[in-house]
Amino acid sequence: MASFNPHFQLANLMGEHHVTWDVSTVAELLKQGEQEYGAAFVKELKSATVLVNGRAITYLNGWNTPLSDEDEVWTILPSAGG
Repeated sequence: MASFNPHFQLANLMGEHHVTWDVSTVAELLKQGEQEYGAAFVKELKSATVLVNGRAITYLNGWNTPLSDEDEVWTILPSAGG
């Protein structure tokens, strides 16, 4: 079961700071989250950077990145400053 650690805003929406799901890709994780937490989950996740074991999915296989039982998925929000 892949471990999912959402960013602060998403964790508040979910009411949890850590969940484990039996999913085999990041896309399945997105679908599972939508089923359990609704469309707001998808909106928050799509505006965040998704990391698998510390690597952005954009440098892996995107939403099709495979997940195993040992994998940790994190989300982070882009920062801005000046």
